[in-house]
Amino acid sequence: MKKNNRWIICLLFILFCTQSTFATPDFIDNDDGTVTHKVTGLMWMRCLTGQTWTGSICSGEVKEYTWNEAMSFVIDFAGHSDWRLPNLDELLSIIEKGKENPAINTIIFPTPSRQYSVWSSTSPWFDAGERWMGVHLFSDGDDIATGGHNPALLVRGKQWHSGYAKRKKDERQNFLKHLKEGDDIYDGIVIEVKGNLVKIQTNESQCTQRDYDGDCRNYMNTTAEKWVKKSDVYPRN
Repeated sequence: MKKNNRWIICLLFILFCTQSTFATPDFIDNDDGTVTHKVTGLMWMRCLTGQTWTGSICSGEVKEYTWNEAMSFVIDFAGHSDWRLPNLDELLSIIEKGKENPAINTIIFPTPSRQYSVWSSTSPWFDAGERWMGVHLFSDGDDIATGGHNPALLVRGKQWHSGYAKRKKDERQNFLKHLKEGDDIYDGIVIEVKGNLVKIQTNESQCTQRDYDGDCRNYMNTTAEKWVKKSDVYPRN
């Protein structure tokens, strides 16, 4: 009897230790390389672009694309041809709170060999040049403005929104709308606002003395003024 109890205790211990890894209450495995997210109703591919689901893992080399290429995907997979880039809210919906490196369920979405950022279809709410919003799915789970080439994790279904991206956009517009003289911003202090231009005063440190190795030993703080585009101004926090 005691021996059986020990086996039961060991089994319970194993189940407890593996529960957070293997538990997938938010997803339905469709047994075809896709899963359905119960929270949003969306269907996701389990593997990144370029990879193939073998039945247990994602095999093959991850393929990266420009944002325009990723937005133009026409893919027929698992009996469906309406696969698309997810928006930012949709990508963030599969992040597991408090989990990092990676920030998603690795049983549902197997981890690739690199900590890729993946594309979203969402445009930045700030002036980001040739960049669009993505997510560090396989590291810290943060949303970022990214450019160049990245892979994608494709989705299908009606667009889903949590309101996060819209809220960030509204906050940005509200900040710029009410920007005024005296505001303490990331780069310094606002001196004047004229249309789409902002004059700011910055504090800069200049080296006044260096040692023989070229390292600076003494600094002098100076102030400078410069005009910048309003779209390039950000709050301090």
